[in-house]
Amino acid sequence: MIRAYFNAPGYRAVRFDASPWFEMAGLNDIRRLVDKKWSGKPAEKAAKGVIEFDGYTELYDTLVWARTHDGIDGAPLEPEYHIDPADGLAWLAYNRPEVHEAILTEFGGDVAACERSKADWADPRDPDETTYLRCTEERPAYR
Repeated sequence: MIRAYFNAPGYRAVRFDASPWFEMAGLNDIRRLVDKKWSGKPAEKAAKGVIEFDGYTELYDTLVWARTHDGIDGAPLEPEYHIDPADGLAWLAYNRPEVHEAILTEFGGDVAACERSKADWADPRDPDETTYLRCTEERPAYR
């Protein structure tokens, strides 16, 4: 399982498994994801790929809502997409070692860099797990 997160501000957040996308993604797609710190447009592409591959209804509904609504005061909505780098790297090491090696070679120590300050991650699978990223800052209230 590769834990991932999608948040449509003012609507809802969806936590999902991104591993189906990692199964079909090419090396260049995964490179772009790591380069964008496991967030942004490449993570959005992964979310959309999971929908096509697995048909996650809740994720699909949230993506449609985000695409058809504006943010606060009519400003463009800025949804957040994040993929857990530790899960992604572990999955690649086990399931696609050649891609894992290429990523490590290209990005070195920055391979696990991510948008930690923005991430609002789900509860860890194991209550004793402390490595799962969580937002430590209070998120603004949306009206």
